[in-house]
Amino acid sequence: MVKNLKKLSSVLVVSTMLSSSALADKAFVAVGLNLSTTGIGVEARTPIADNFYGRLGANYFKYSNSYNSGQINLKGDLTLLSVPIMLDWHPFDDSGFRLSAGVAYNGNKVKATGKATQGVTLNGIPFTAAQVGSVTAELALGNAIAGVASLGYDSSFISNGPLSFHFELGAMYTGKPKLSVSSTGIGGAAFLKEYKKDANKSLKDVEKYLRIFPILKVGVKYAF
Repeated sequence: MVKNLKKLSSVLVVSTMLSSSALADKAFVAVGLNLSTTGIGVEARTPIADNFYGRLGANYFKYSNSYNSGQINLKGDLTLLSVPIMLDWHPFDDSGFRLSAGVAYNGNKVKATGKATQGVTLNGIPFTAAQVGSVTAELALGNAIAGVASLGYDSSFISNGPLSFHFELGAMYTGKPKLSVSSTGIGGAAFLKEYKKDANKSLKDVEKYLRIFPILKVGVKYAF
């Protein structure tokens, strides 16, 4: 009787292990959440060949703040929006270490709106509050399509269980930022010319730092 129970236990253990392996083999997609410098995101990954995986994600974050300079009441909005499509390569068998490359839709931008409370002087030229009116400046942080390269760790489809962890460190090359300005004031083209000149002068000091967007990401996935 004891021998039969031992045999039955062994059979159940082996059966469970085989079932788990079969379940892992059948998993075709891992979906998860992440926090990163590109925002709060969702991500899906699937195997496409030995040691190669395809990955699709979406990241979003928005932050707003108001400021009164004494001359203009300002409101600024930072929007982070990106949709990366990546190819992951694991150079070592059964290792979560990965090298990745791909492209991303880049909707990152900064928008500032303001209303003049008194006259202002731009580039030595005075303008009244009526000439300034309400002003808007929008800075698109690079091209709509950006290249992405990274390295990291992802144990989805490699770990024994369905739950996995991922980490990524890399960069998105966005290219030259693009500035657009507008105004409702009666200053018209004369004011806009000086306003854009002043904004571009400020942009030149930081433009080289805005061409590359750093990526630092951590998250979890579940395979099924």
